[in-house]
Amino acid sequence: MEFIIISGLSGAGKSSAAAFLEDLGFYCVDNMPVALISNFAGLCMAGAGTGKYSRVALVTDIRGGQTFDELFQALDSLTEMHLEYQLLFIEAADEDIVRRYKETRHTHPSPGRGYSLPEAVKLERMALEPVRRRASHILNSTGLNLSKFRAELLRLFGMGAPEESMTVAVTSFGFKHGIPIEADLVFDVRFMPNPYYIAELKECTGLEEAVRSFLFGYRQTTEFMRHLEELFAFLLPQYVEEGKAALVIGIGCTGGATTARWRWPTPWRSSSGRRGTGWRRPTGTSQDKKIGTRSAGLPILRDAPRPAPAKPALSGEEFFARRMSVQKRI
Repeated sequence: MEFIIISGLSGAGKSSAAAFLEDLGFYCVDNMPVALISNFAGLCMAGAGTGKYSRVALVTDIRGGQTFDELFQALDSLTEMHLEYQLLFIEAADEDIVRRYKETRHTHPSPGRGYSLPEAVKLERMALEPVRRRASHILNSTGLNLSKFRAELLRLFGMGAPEESMTVAVTSFGFKHGIPIEADLVFDVRFMPNPYYIAELKECTGLEEAVRSFLFGYRQTTEFMRHLEELFAFLLPQYVEEGKAALVIGIGCTGGATTARWRWPTPWRSSSGRRGTGWRRPTGTSQDKKIGTRSAGLPILRDAPRPAPAKPALSGEEFFARRMSVQKRI
C-alpha cells in the first residue's frame, strides 16, 4: 500500500499536489487532523486488499491547529503499525507565496495575529523546519507551472515518465446528433466514401471487415490517415509537455446512430510501430478497452492490420461522379 503524507508551507501547492495524486488514482483527504491519522491508516490497511485504499494521500498542516509533536507521534505510530509511509514536504520562496496569496486573495492560515503576510510566511517556515528535516521528499515549487509541478510529483513517486501520464480517448459520433461536449479535437470525415450508399454495405457497421475494406480502398482514406498520424506525432507530445491529463478526440460522420469510445494511456504506437508517433496501442494489452459500439462508416481506429485495398484508388472527381450515379439509382 502506498501511503503519502503531504505537509509544507501554506500556499506552496499542497492542495494542488493532492488534486494531481487523486487524478492518478490516490484516495486523498485534505486537512486531516493529526489525531485521526493512525485510525485512518488502520482503516486503509484493513481495506487495502479490496484495492480501494491501496494508494492513499493525505494533507496535514497548521490549519489543523495541532502541534507538530503530535504529528511526530502519529508518524511513530505508523512505524509501529509496520506501515511504510512517505512524507512529502512542499515549500516555495517567500516572494512566490506572497504573490500567490495576493493573486487569490486568500487569507494566510497562520494563527498569529497582527502579522503582515510576509511575516506570517516567515514564522510558518520557522515552525515547520522540524517537519522539513524529517521529510522523505522535499519539493520546491518556486517558479514551477502546473505541468512542471505535476511532472515533479510523477518523478518523486515513481509513477512513470510524464509522457506516460496522459489518457487519450477516441470517440465516434454523428454530426446530426451533435458534437460531443467533452471533445478537445474534432475531425469531420464526411468527405470519405460513404458505404451507406452501397447496397451491400448499407446495413453494415464499421465493425465489419467489408466496410473497412471498402473505405481503405480509396486514396482519400489512406491519405487522411497518413496526415492524421503526422499531426498526432506532433500534437500529443506537446499536450503532454503542457501538462494535459486527458485528451478526447471526436471523429464525426453524417449519421452515426451509435457511438464508440476507446480509451488508453500513453505511450502511443503508430501503425508503423514507432513509439510516440501515433495513437494506436499494440493489441493484446490489458489497457486496451473498448466501450460501446462503433458508428457505421467509421472503422478508422481499429487495431487489426489494415487489409489490402479492395478497390483501386479513385480521384475525387471519379468518387463524386460515382456517388451521384448511386444516388440517382436510389
